[in-house]
Amino acid sequence: ADPDLAILKAAADVLLDRHEAGLETLRQPNISNTSEAEFWRTIAAANRSQWADAAAAAARGRRALLGFPLEVQKRFHFAAAEAASETGSHAIAAEALSVIAAGRTTAEDRANYFLLRSKLADAAGRRGDAVTALEYVLRTGHAPAIARARLELAQLDYRDNAAPPGELIERLETLAAAWRGDDLELRVRRTLGRLYVQQSEHREAFETLNAAMALDSEAPITRSMYAEMQDAFASIFSGGRDGGLQPL
Repeated sequence: ADPDLAILKAAADVLLDRHEAGLETLRQPNISNTSEAEFWRTIAAANRSQWADAAAAAARGRRALLGFPLEVQKRFHFAAAEAASETGSHAIAAEALSVIAAGRTTAEDRANYFLLRSKLADAAGRRGDAVTALEYVLRTGHAPAIARARLELAQLDYRDNAAPPGELIERLETLAAAWRGDDLELRVRRTLGRLYVQQSEHREAFETLNAAMALDSEAPITRSMYAEMQDAFASIFSGGRDGGLQPL
């Protein structure tokens, strides 16, 4: 019931990457509207891909920024930049990235910085700059960022028809086998599921959904993927697209 202890518990959960537990604590009425709660909510919501919530929290959480260590401030800036990018507030995202660039950064920071730079470049219609930024990430040696960069490159190629579907499926299957257990795996499986449906590989598509459900059935990405697979399943039988399935 003590507000200071509630904030401390939420902060500990967020820093331990227990983001759902942190968000649950931050919903308590006695702290939910404080700037400190919004600060931690920004980081936790961004890590759960709850972009609209993270962007709204960041606007209010900035008031508490100077009360935290620089390393924690940096996590906030990265979360705020990604949330702004995902919600279309590219000027706000660029401002947050400029703050990160001005500080002392590690190899991990540089990798994550260029991941976000690629998003801004792509949003501005500069595909070449986006690809260049992602190729830089591939050379950083930071495994989580490299996995994200491989996914982003595959998604760019998928969107722009820059690679055959079979090649993209092979790339993403390799990535899904190599990287397990977090939001990135869910994003890989969602893109794989779309490609399988496009190629009429329905069994593989639904097995991919099952794997995502087993990993995190409540994640926004999984719920979105579930809705897409419902539509795909219905289209097989009601849309005249049996995909070559045997009657049985």
